[in-house]
Amino acid sequence: MTQEFDLPGELPVAVAHGGVDMEPTPATFATLEQSTGVAFALLADGRPGIEAALGAVAVLEDDPAFNAGYGSVLTRTGQVETDGAVSDGFTGRSAGVGAVPGVRHPAAVAYGVLQGRDTVLLAGPAAADYARTIGHSPEDLVVEEQVQALARMQPGDQQSAFTGRRVPSETVGCITITADGRIASVSSTGGLMGKPSGRIGDACIPGAGFWTDRRFGVLCSGSGEAALRRQLASEVARRAGHSGLLAALTDTLTEAARTPGTIGAIVAIDLDERKVATIHNGASFPVVVRHAGGAFRLGAADARLWDQVGAR
Repeated sequence: MTQEFDLPGELPVAVAHGGVDMEPTPATFATLEQSTGVAFALLADGRPGIEAALGAVAVLEDDPAFNAGYGSVLTRTGQVETDGAVSDGFTGRSAGVGAVPGVRHPAAVAYGVLQGRDTVLLAGPAAADYARTIGHSPEDLVVEEQVQALARMQPGDQQSAFTGRRVPSETVGCITITADGRIASVSSTGGLMGKPSGRIGDACIPGAGFWTDRRFGVLCSGSGEAALRRQLASEVARRAGHSGLLAALTDTLTEAARTPGTIGAIVAIDLDERKVATIHNGASFPVVVRHAGGAFRLGAADARLWDQVGAR
């Protein structure tokens, strides 16, 4: 399913997504609208795009309905390990953290890494130690819903607590464009339900889960291993420069989905063409675009597919 939206003539803009196969309920969209509202207010106040996107993602990380921060899916041993990243398209700089035990706001920790200027990626307990030094001490992020979901999971299975689909990964994220046309992006996730401890997905890896430059902002959600193998986000940007944004999304996800079990979603901005577009091959991909004219929903459910998988 693909959708496209023309960017307004007036900036700034904030775009937030709740992840592939996230339930497209009124509550989901209300939280995404709150999230983009936080980002837009910060942008309107002249704050940097990364800070605005971090504000948006923090709203999602604090809501246990989303697979990020508090309420993330659990590892095989019943723990929460989070991934997050920040990216500044104007400078071309990014940073990420992966498999961080018990950190609610991994994207904010990644921002600290970015500001340090000497490291791009931190992982595991070392990233948790660093998080403590900047005021993000690990905490208990386990919620009962995810405890029950892990208990229902069959050996070798990776089923979504929401849809019953294989390989769930409701990575969340936000792309912002400042008033002067600078693109930034932030992503955050709890990863895959039942993942081995230490597993790092695509959300914190530049080129795979995200890509941001002076023209494009791209965020991916879904099968992280497929995105890593194919460098999904940077591939969208590369193709969009030749064939247009919607064609690039379609071709890139179609090729990735040839691997059985691959469920994915992508949201992308092309600043030159003034377009926002989404694609997914799951049951839903809730996205909200906010600008001075209001908040608009993209990537909502394919009702027939949602009814089919949601009833399992």
